[in-house]
Amino acid sequence: ETLKEEILTRISADPALAEHLAERAPKAPADATPGEFQPEFVLPSRVGVDAARSVIEDPPDRPFDFGLEAIILVMGRPVLLVQNDDFDLTTLETDTWKTRLEKARQGLRSAILSIGRVDLDNNPRFDWVGTGWVVSDDIVVTNRHVAAEFARREGDGFVFQRSVLGQMGARIDFKEEFQGPNPAEFRVTEVLHIEDAPGPDMAFLRVDWGTGEKRAPIRLATSTETGRSVAVIGYPAKDSRTRIPDEMDRIFGSVYNVKRLAPGDVTAVSEQEPLVNHDCTTLGGNS
Repeated sequence: ETLKEEILTRISADPALAEHLAERAPKAPADATPGEFQPEFVLPSRVGVDAARSVIEDPPDRPFDFGLEAIILVMGRPVLLVQNDDFDLTTLETDTWKTRLEKARQGLRSAILSIGRVDLDNNPRFDWVGTGWVVSDDIVVTNRHVAAEFARREGDGFVFQRSVLGQMGARIDFKEEFQGPNPAEFRVTEVLHIEDAPGPDMAFLRVDWGTGEKRAPIRLATSTETGRSVAVIGYPAKDSRTRIPDEMDRIFGSVYNVKRLAPGDVTAVSEQEPLVNHDCTTLGGNS
């Protein structure tokens, strides 16, 4: 609940987006009681512009209308399907995000090509385990806790683990898209490094491009600042631990495990850590 309130507060600080969200909310029927508490998700036809503006401009200490908040979050921090290495803006209900994402389309499409899903062989728990992206030549970076599901340290290096199913292995698939017909898989041939805790949650993998389409490294930014628009691209998975499963299904359209693009803002930058915080909509699997 605190996270949702924070996101609503940040949306309220974005005048163009906040006003557009309020305008897009359908008017409530004449006999509707203003501010009426709805214990279940309300239908969009029962959401009034005044109620939308009220929630955006003055987020309550506790949600008074779960459906209204979900609608605002769907539009204010949307999650787009990636298909054919691109994203479809026609599904967006806000011109504000359409304009911002269209302006950034070229750079985002370039990044989409170099972000893949980490698929596993002979792992008894997971068919896939997270997201990885090309950082240099034939090197993919992912998280320590992702790599730890199939590899471990041995001596001065790292090896693939074994399970009851046999020798584990990993592949990076850059085309795990919704209704995507063909994969674009590349074998992980070597685990170069898994950073020990409490260091950064990071691991580096070497891939073999073979005769396939080599993916270019993603260019790294040299700086950023609070309030800058950003996007997370990855493979969000359904979270069985959430206390708001209906809201999660609403935002993600009950479609998981495929490539997504989620826009938002940088919310904090710490030079000491260093860390960058954001409010893009993510789930487990984006790691």
